[in-house]
Order: sequence, then C-alpha cells, then structure tokens
Amino acid sequence: MSSKAHHKTVKRNPEARRDPVVEAVIAKAKDWFGDDSLLTPPELVDYQAPKAAVQIGRLVAIEYESDKFDGKSRIYRHECDHAHELAVSIDGKTFIVFPPLRVTRRGLEG
Repeated sequence: MSSKAHHKTVKRNPEARRDPVVEAVIAKAKDWFGDDSLLTPPELVDYQAPKAAVQIGRLVAIEYESDKFDGKSRIYRHECDHAHELAVSIDGKTFIVFPPLRVTRRGLEG
C-alpha cells in the first residue's frame, strides 16, 4: 500500500491546517518524506482509540511499503533495537506498541 493511500474514513479538511496539532503533523510529515512535493493535504481521521486490547507478544520487526524520499515505492524493514510489547485491539483494527517507536527522518527507530 502506498503511503498516499487513503482509508475510507479519512476526510479532507482545508481548514485543518490552522490547527496546531495538524501543523505538528505536517512538520513530522515533512521530516519523514524529506521532499514537500511528496506531501498530501492534511486529513482528519475518524478514529476512536480502543477501550481494551490483548497483549499478543514482543514486536521484533515492522515491514512497510512507502514512497518516502523520492516518490519511488520501496519496502522498508525496521528491526527493533529494544524490547517492545505488541497488543491488538479486540476488534483487530489497532495495534499498540509499547514503549512507542520514534518516527524520524530515517524512518522508525527504537
């Protein structure tokens, strides 16, 4: 899935740019992609955090496809440097990583 793919619950909101939280998201996206031409407009996601989750084990790696840096799609694999617990919501829609990974210009770290 491309990093520009959109879930059906995502709603575009041109006014969202004025929100300081959205501005922080834009700054993080600029750092992630490293090229403003790869950014898409801010989006609000209709999401509710789960009330409960089941711990399923230890996270050892994450693999994802992204077109960050130059717009060319690649598969990235991040192997965890530290122990992270992995939980999944009861409905299977949300994965929770604790302690959280850091999102940096190089990708995921931690």
